[in-house]
Amino acid sequence: MGQRVLIYESLALGHRAYYTSVLAEALIASGFDVTLAMPAQEIESPEGACTVQKLLGQLPVHSIPSIEPTLDWKWSQRRFQQLVSITKQLQPDHLYIPSADGISQVWGSRLRPGRCFPRQTVVEGLMMRAPSAYPSVSIQQSAIKRLNTKLVMRTPWHRLHYLDPLSVKALSRTTNRKFVGRLRLLPEAIEPLSVSNRDSAREILGLRKFEGKFITCPGEVDERKGSDLLIQAFQLANLDPTVRLILLGRHSAKIRHLLADDYRQLVIDNRIISIDRFATNAEFDCLFAIADLIATPYSRHMGSSSIVIRSAHAGKKILASNWGWVGWATQNFSLGVTCDVNNVPAFAEAIKQGIQVPGPDLKADHQLFLQYHTLANHQSHWLALIRELTGLPAQTIIDFPFPSCQSSGSVCLG
Repeated sequence: MGQRVLIYESLALGHRAYYTSVLAEALIASGFDVTLAMPAQEIESPEGACTVQKLLGQLPVHSIPSIEPTLDWKWSQRRFQQLVSITKQLQPDHLYIPSADGISQVWGSRLRPGRCFPRQTVVEGLMMRAPSAYPSVSIQQSAIKRLNTKLVMRTPWHRLHYLDPLSVKALSRTTNRKFVGRLRLLPEAIEPLSVSNRDSAREILGLRKFEGKFITCPGEVDERKGSDLLIQAFQLANLDPTVRLILLGRHSAKIRHLLADDYRQLVIDNRIISIDRFATNAEFDCLFAIADLIATPYSRHMGSSSIVIRSAHAGKKILASNWGWVGWATQNFSLGVTCDVNNVPAFAEAIKQGIQVPGPDLKADHQLFLQYHTLANHQSHWLALIRELTGLPAQTIIDFPFPSCQSSGSVCLG
């Protein structure tokens, strides 16, 4: 085929390693010559062991120095400079950047963005969210968001993907139609659970001795995910002793302190089951299989949540924050119930109702939501441009279940 493809991923942590691996798999299956640029230590990490390591015999890996994440402008600059250097060295025909947040803004800040990469290189990126799609808490934050958007709009992407329809909606309002034409909404890559039987899941997690109901909150256990609010609300709800909160994932320092101090008795009584470590893929899936209620208390989370979508695919009832995409999707697609998680008494009442009341009947829009968010659809969207440019047959693509928000360019939500 002759198409040299480079995937650049400098931060393959958490779900980013998964996005990278499923993109590489789809490209390899289509016959492309794929090279993966990634830090060696990321490949050897627990996340890498569950995802990209299985690709090592199928594609060359260009090892790059690890750049310590600092979540500031200098960190994004270092990543961009590294990307430009590697691209000039390898001269790919097609470049994929699964973690384009930050990189896109730095690229747009260049005096001549169009001259940063080789002329023949087609560049595609994935961004998690557009901050301008969400309310600002200050004038300064609003100004920063406007600058962020202007920089992104200056980047000459051939295609720029977002996982968040609210972000696509906000960006589509610009009068820069050329930029809007490059935007695409990307589905989450959701696969069936590797463990779906409740008893098997309890066995894997070491919970066989515990009867009753389980509340889970899959993912890292930290303040960003609202885990501290969940613990407070769980105690205040004063549920039946057979209802347990399962916290499996790396705990932040604050969560460790809370469980060792203020909420120590709940841990001693096995009301809260704390497992402070990385969860394997199978263990992660078990958290969905055992759940009677899945909490996603992300109080100010910008962008979409694969946990919400995976919960919906598992047929589980969701208790979500009423803010941002998480609240919007839960309400609009009948995925569960929402509340103001920052109001701990209200959160506690929602937990009581959620654990007692059966889940809502699935509606047609719920099913459309699930059909859109699949691994196959995710990969088809990612490969649409490269297959078109190389003359390969188009794959089946399912668009977002709002007629006014299609991947073909009509990107507003109405």
